Amino acid sequence: MKDLKKYLTWAGYAFGVIAFIMIFCPVVKTNDLEILGCPETCNGLDVIFGMKARNYLGQEWELFEFSFMNLLTYVLVLVGAACTFRNKNDSVKLRYISIACFAVAAIFFFCTVSFCVMESELKEELSLGFGAVIGGISSLLAAGCLAYPIVMEKIKK
Repeated sequence: MKDLKKYLTWAGYAFGVIAFIMIFCPVVKTNDLEILGCPETCNGLDVIFGMKARNYLGQEWELFEFSFMNLLTYVLVLVGAACTFRNKNDSVKLRYISIACFAVAAIFFFCTVSFCVMESELKEELSLGFGAVIGGISSLLAAGCLAYPIVMEKIKK
């Protein structure tokens, strides 16, 4: 059981790193907004810190503005991964913090479109990209890997 706990902890850390890497992958697809000069997909950095688009007439306009909730998603993943990595003495508190951070981040990944700050009539044309889906699943798997040893210890008692 001790070896399994160690391997699941490292697997949870690896899934957390994969979830954070999704910041560079397309997290939002802009359906039918190409006529306004929008790219087909936008990565996590564009959605978090804002992005400007240029239409065919050369006019620049703000597609996304700064989104604190989308930033919080990746901060939670980083905090979860840092607590997992830092947990050398197998502290239960750090494990619970990691599980909570990864679980909340998983939910937030699937709410990426809702958290985008932009004009409301354009928001209807957005859909989740593969980066948000993979990030959410990876974050959920990280939480599961970290929670499994705790659950098994409770069941054995």
